[in-house]
Formats: sequence, structure tokens, C-alpha cells
Amino acid sequence: ALLAEAGYPDGFTCSLMIADSSLRNSMALAIQEQLAQIGINVTIKQEDSATQRDEIGAGTVAPLFLQGLGGPYCDINLIASIGFTEGARYCTWVSPEFMDLASQAASEMDAEKRVALYSQMQQMMVDEAPALWLYQQDTLYAYNSKKVQNWTARTDEVVLMDGVSVAG
Repeated sequence: ALLAEAGYPDGFTCSLMIADSSLRNSMALAIQEQLAQIGINVTIKQEDSATQRDEIGAGTVAPLFLQGLGGPYCDINLIASIGFTEGARYCTWVSPEFMDLASQAASEMDAEKRVALYSQMQQMMVDEAPALWLYQQDTLYAYNSKKVQNWTARTDEVVLMDGVSVAG
């Protein structure tokens, strides 16, 4: 019904670009299958990661694409600068209003005011939907707790080894 209301009563066809990896291949097939159920025919295309990144930056990437970010990206300022700053590596959307809020938040020293600015930024991202994050892949760690002493996994993917020791 929503597709018909938007002017696509018979659905439509679009491309989904992925950088080749087994996880992205599996995700792309799942997305293709789910969208087919509502009348959207998805053609999956694969290319190398560097080409996809260049296409994202140039604004020539396919309408749908899967791209991952790794590292300590729990900070909205970092996500805003990577994905929503004109000329940035993964920029797909530019909004002067959003960037103004990001600039204000980055320089705001009052914690409550900074949170309010972040909330406005997040609401803009909900309203404008410049990107849809499908999932958050948590980092997995494996280590021998009998040998590795004084180490705790962090939620931001940063591995700090200060104070860590390894028993022989």
C-alpha cells in the first residue's frame, strides 16, 4: 500500500552495491529476499571496497549499498564528520543545518546543552533518514583468562593494554 501511495503500485527495480565479503553477501541476499516480498526487485552488484568508497564520496554509488565502519565510532560527532560532512570519505548527505548543530555540539562545554544539540542531530537523522544502519556488529574477543591478567574488553572497540600482564 505504501509503494502504491508513493507512485509504485507494481514495485520497482534498484541496485544494491556491496564490497565482496561473505557477511555482506549474506546480508545482501537477505535484503534482496525481504524486499522482493513487497515488490522491490533488487539486483546485487559486487565491487572492491576502494571503488565503492570512491563512489560514495563522488555521490555515484548505487541507491542501496552496504558499507561498514570499524573502530570506536560510538560518538555522534565522529559519525557526523565521517558520513555527513561534505567531502568526507563516506558522505552521502549534506545538510548545513545538521553541520551547524554538529559544530555547536562539538564546542559546547555545558553537558546538558551538548546533549540537547545531539538530540536535535539525532532527530534530524530520523526525520531525513540520510542512512539506515541495519545492525551493529559487536567486537568479539577471545583470550586465555588464566594467562592474560588485568584486561577487560571495552564497548568502544579500543584495545588498551595498560597494566595487562601475561603469565608464562
